[in-house]
Amino acid sequence: MKKHILGLTTMLISLFSIGQENPGTAVNIVLSDYLFNTYNSVSCTTASGSLGSSGSGVAVCAGTDANDVWYRFTSNTQAVRISGTTSTFDMVLEIIAVTGMTSMACQDAVAGVGGETLRASGLTIGQDYYLRIHSSNGTAGSFSFCAEYLPSASVRNGWYPVFTPDDGLPGYKINQNVVRTTYTPFNGLIQGTRWMFEDTSNGDQFVYTVTGTNGVVSLNTIGGLCFGKTYDVSVELRVDNFWCGYSVVRQIYTEAVPTTTVEPAYVGLTYDLSQDIKAIFVGSGQNLEWRFITNNNNDTILHSGLNSSSHAYFSDMDCMRYNRIYTVEVRAEYCGVFGPWSAPVVIIIEPLPYVNVLPQYCNTTQFPGVTLICDFLEIVDSYAWQLTPIQEGDPTMTPIGPAIVTYSVNTTALYLLPLGLQFGTTYRVGVKPLLGTLDSCNDPQEGDYGFFCPITIGNPTAPPILPRSVYFDSDARIGELGVFPNPTTNGMVTLSLQDIHVSGEGSVEVYDLQGKLVCADYFAALEEATFIELNLSDQAPGKYNIVLHGNGFKQSTSVVVQ
Repeated sequence: MKKHILGLTTMLISLFSIGQENPGTAVNIVLSDYLFNTYNSVSCTTASGSLGSSGSGVAVCAGTDANDVWYRFTSNTQAVRISGTTSTFDMVLEIIAVTGMTSMACQDAVAGVGGETLRASGLTIGQDYYLRIHSSNGTAGSFSFCAEYLPSASVRNGWYPVFTPDDGLPGYKINQNVVRTTYTPFNGLIQGTRWMFEDTSNGDQFVYTVTGTNGVVSLNTIGGLCFGKTYDVSVELRVDNFWCGYSVVRQIYTEAVPTTTVEPAYVGLTYDLSQDIKAIFVGSGQNLEWRFITNNNNDTILHSGLNSSSHAYFSDMDCMRYNRIYTVEVRAEYCGVFGPWSAPVVIIIEPLPYVNVLPQYCNTTQFPGVTLICDFLEIVDSYAWQLTPIQEGDPTMTPIGPAIVTYSVNTTALYLLPLGLQFGTTYRVGVKPLLGTLDSCNDPQEGDYGFFCPITIGNPTAPPILPRSVYFDSDARIGELGVFPNPTTNGMVTLSLQDIHVSGEGSVEVYDLQGKLVCADYFAALEEATFIELNLSDQAPGKYNIVLHGNGFKQSTSVVVQ
């Protein structure tokens, strides 16, 4: 920075030398650093002067050349910022290339007397330029100005044609990053970075803007870039609300074909078929093909993954089986080009697991119209159910009759009504998963039965006592359970307990005529309840049984929903 301050000091001294009224007598100046000044809260060093008394004869961009003055500088960036002030004339600022005398930028935005601020881009580093200051209305006068260079960026050294730490690679992968030159500690002044990638084979251009101070761009975010390409890359910064111009061009190149492999963290693991495996990400335009081989190369499963996803979900694959060792290969397609199959890796699929009837059904009384539910497993397409009669209360659950075996396909639910189960009989119920019974692949598989649990089939005309511990005082007197309105047209029902003189815990259950429990309510202290409201508005029209019960106590009535 000391160099710049000395340069500006030289400029101040030179301003009062004779001449500078034409390009041949232009005063040499050295521009200061906008980033340095602004970051350090330093005011730009200004230079002062007066308009000349005669014109240069060079055509002007605005006004007249009758009293223009000239300065000359060598650009070390693509952009400059000139801030001029005056209180005596209508200022015009212009940047002109020395070679060819080409006007690069002109600023005459302020009408009437006053200064101007010119920002010019598109300059060539190392080339000489003129700064011309003149009056739009031909009036002479004194002025001052500050000349600063705006920052120039490019692809950072070591990041082209490939990133140096990865220069053993054939080129960039599409999911890698390219980094521009660093501006530390000035990053807070950088408002954005604009990247341009031009395909050298056909001239296609891809432009992408990164807001803020971030100097990194992922090739994957740009969209349109492909493998097997060479790109001219240039970059420009936004500073002082101005795009400072594209940098010198650097070339990068990408891999000839996309390559990927299974993510190392997924290799050699044991999976069940509800899980997935993952490949190294290539880019948002990728498609992955997977190959799973087992049984001494006799069985091969080909699978196309979801677009832009690096995961392969076993539940999406036909003919995957439990209790297998698979060698896995993957390849990527990008921009219509397939890469090679990756080196094979090994994964293990665990044995087919067992499933259980959901525990809330065990040790309960159910009606024939109920539906039982078992555990859910990915991939499994059928469940085999076994219902075997046993003695009620037998802890060994020893069969006393032939088993009923039935199946639920593509569902974990089993409807009991068609099975012809006997009222008052207790059954031990078990279920096991089946795989491959519905597909056209070889080798269907059976899992094991899970835990057996007892379920008693109740009589639909005599609602059962649920397995709850409910106690009433010994002097409880049972009267009639009232219900009104009956029938009900809106589904709202009120139970009257005024004649039911009981205390302790109790419950109210409502059953349809198939014996299915449709709603229930439980009470810690029945003696505190005079009326109980029931909402049956969600139920279909028909007759329903209502049961108030506890341990050794039961009172029932019925209601019709219209």
